[in-house]
Amino acid sequence: METTRFKNIFWGVILLVLGVVLALKNFGVIYFSWRALLQLWPILLILWGVSVLPLRASIKVILALGVAALAVAIVYYKSPQFEEKWFWQWNEDDSEWTERDWTPLEQSLTEPWDSSVKVATLKIDAGAGKYIITDTTHSLIYFFKAGNLGPFNLESYDDKEGRKLHISMKKSRIDMGKVKNDVHIKLNAEPIWNLEFNAGAAEMNLDLSKFKVKNFQLSSGAVSAQLKLGALVDTAQVEIEMGAASLTIAIPKEAGCQVKTETLLTSRNLEGFDKIHSGLYQTPGFEKSARKIFIEVESAVSNLSIEKY
Repeated sequence: METTRFKNIFWGVILLVLGVVLALKNFGVIYFSWRALLQLWPILLILWGVSVLPLRASIKVILALGVAALAVAIVYYKSPQFEEKWFWQWNEDDSEWTERDWTPLEQSLTEPWDSSVKVATLKIDAGAGKYIITDTTHSLIYFFKAGNLGPFNLESYDDKEGRKLHISMKKSRIDMGKVKNDVHIKLNAEPIWNLEFNAGAAEMNLDLSKFKVKNFQLSSGAVSAQLKLGALVDTAQVEIEMGAASLTIAIPKEAGCQVKTETLLTSRNLEGFDKIHSGLYQTPGFEKSARKIFIEVESAVSNLSIEKY
C-alpha cells in the first residue's frame, strides 16, 4: 500500500513540476529551448532510480524535487539567451584547446534522380537535431543542414532491393557547448520509400503524405515529433522506439490503422480507435480497409496522439 501511494505522489510531483514549467513558458514568464529540454531525457532514468531506492517516501519526494529543480536550471542555461556565449572546442588537428565564437555551418547533399529506381531506402544516422520533411524534389533526395555538427557523408549503392542511401556524420571536432543541427530533407515522390532515422534528442516535423512510404523506423533517445502519413501504398509499417517522447501522428481518414504500444508511462489520445485489448487499438472496419497502416510504439515515458485528417 505504501509503495503504491508513494508512486502516485512521486509521479504526481513530476507531472506537476512539468506542468508548472510549461505553463510559465506559455505565459512568457520564462523561456527555454525545446531542444535543451529533450536532451534531458536521462533525468527520467535518474528519477526512476530514486523511486526504487529503499528510502522513506518523504526522502524520495525531496530527492525527486531536487533533481527536477536541477533539470529546470539546466534547461534555462541552455536557452537562447545564452546562444551568444563562447564555448570550448577540441581541435583534433593541433590537439589544443581553443576558444571560438559559434557560427552555423551549411552543407547540402544531393543524389540525382534515376528513373530506374523503383524502391529507395534512406537511413540517417545524424545524432541530435531538428529534422524537417515537407516538400518534394526533382532529385532522388536533397539534404540540407545548418549547424555545428558534421560534416555529413552520403553513400549510395544498388542491390536487389533497390537504391540504398545512407547519410551519416563524419568524425569531426567535439564542441563542448551549444549544439545546433537543423536538417531539411526533400524526397522524390516517384519511388517507394523505406525510411530509417537514428537520432539522439530530436525535434521532427515529417510530412510524408506526398510519398509512397512502405516502412518508417525511428529510434531516438528523446523526441518531440509530428509525423503525417499518406495512403499511397496498400500497407505501411511504422516502428518507433524512444526514451521519452511527445509524438503526434496524423493519418488519412480513408486508411485503416492498427496501433500497438509498449510503454511505461503513457498519455494516449486515440480518438476514433477501438481498444482490442491492452496495448492494441484499431480503427473501426480495420480488417476490411483497402489501405492499412500498422504503427508500433515502444517508449519509456510518452505523450502519444493519433489524429485523422
